[in-house]
Amino acid sequence: MDAVESALHRGVDAADGPIVRAALLRLTDQPRTQLVLVIHHAAVDGVSWRIIEDDLVLLLGPDGGSALPARTMGFFDWAHRVARRAERVDGQALADAWAARLGASGAVFADVPDKQPREGDAVVLTRTVTAPALGGADASVNEVLLTAVGWSLSRWTGRDDIAIDVEGHGRLERELPVDLSRTVGWFTAIAPLRLDVAGCDAPADALPRVRKAVEDTRGRHLEWGLLRHLGACPADHPLRALPERQVSFNYLGVFAAGGEANPLLSAVPGSLSAEQSPDSRRRYLIDVAAQVSAGDLELAVKFSPDVHPRADVERWLDDCVAVVTGLLAAEPEPVVLADLDHDELAMALQEVGFGFDD
Repeated sequence: MDAVESALHRGVDAADGPIVRAALLRLTDQPRTQLVLVIHHAAVDGVSWRIIEDDLVLLLGPDGGSALPARTMGFFDWAHRVARRAERVDGQALADAWAARLGASGAVFADVPDKQPREGDAVVLTRTVTAPALGGADASVNEVLLTAVGWSLSRWTGRDDIAIDVEGHGRLERELPVDLSRTVGWFTAIAPLRLDVAGCDAPADALPRVRKAVEDTRGRHLEWGLLRHLGACPADHPLRALPERQVSFNYLGVFAAGGEANPLLSAVPGSLSAEQSPDSRRRYLIDVAAQVSAGDLELAVKFSPDVHPRADVERWLDDCVAVVTGLLAAEPEPVVLADLDHDELAMALQEVGFGFDD
């Protein structure tokens, strides 16, 4: 299985195709065959896979003739709308607003080796925060994680006002509020977030700041894409001189536990290691990813040992976990969701673990 899956991954190509590869395995020690399906990551995001899985269950299950649900806006229709939006948007106003949000936040690491580390040389460290620490936490896990990352990075680097890139699913945006709930494509959006812990005596003091920063950028990732990639930012705007972020963050949300496993579909163990080509150059020096699964918070950090010694990353990660545990175990503060429209409420609920269908 590992050899077949690896070969399928090597055989997909975003530029020249194919985008999708599949193999039907006839295993000598099992009476059933297995279909292995691989799709290039440029063509599907995590939400896309859930849509595809739902369709496969309908098509391959006992009621194989079932009609598929109605489609939503197509990916290319959406892409054309984004391009038209970039032509009409007030780029100066957007750039000014983002410059104000980011302020004077700078790079995380000032002195690092001038290298271009490869994905294949990266190392992943993982930690787990057990279920008791999650119980009763009223603050968003996403906000707690971001606070812990900012606080622990500040202790590591001595910088208390930094910017990191935050990844989101990109399907609930203020700029294009359209229905993409059943659309397959790469909607993942990335935008910078300022983590300012200056003057804070403890992580709990920084949490309200991070919460405000998250609320201010919620649903605005597409705005950054218009500025960064579609030419909406004026040529002489100071935002263009902003240094590239060195740390990325991706909170994948809550994956429910306790339900019965799907007898038809399952993820290939270890397949997430094939998210990127091992020969590609790493965009970030540190990648942080997290999810809540089976009631536990799983935290993973990817780094390059030729840039950051493993011992340094281990200490920072342990410090980060300690902050997360402390914040989640603290007395929860009430969160008021008032004066939110439908899309804003959906985005807020998504961040605290509710799925699109809840």
